[in-house]
Amino acid sequence: MSTGKTMAILFVFFLMSGLFLGCDSDEDSNSLTTEHEGWGNPGCWGSDCHTDDDTHNSELQPYECVDCHGKNGAPDGHGGATPCGDCHSEIHGKDGFPDPESCNACH
Repeated sequence: MSTGKTMAILFVFFLMSGLFLGCDSDEDSNSLTTEHEGWGNPGCWGSDCHTDDDTHNSELQPYECVDCHGKNGAPDGHGGATPCGDCHSEIHGKDGFPDPESCNACH
């Protein structure tokens, strides 16, 4: 196979991977900033603002939004120590962020 064909196949593969994962190639353009009305609020899912819309976020868990939209102001954690609920009494389970996998996504 020629180098040109190989490069074309790789380009299509990476393009389709980005579409399949749902993120633009420029993730920074999708990341939330302090300008977002819900900045720092973990209760975005199932609220009056964001719900399952069957196209953009269908079947995603709330913590999976971090991959494309950033961690919405959540502070850094302790290097991925789990489960977080062993030490922290205030966890976001009621907002659809189960401990420990969602803790590691944002913190």
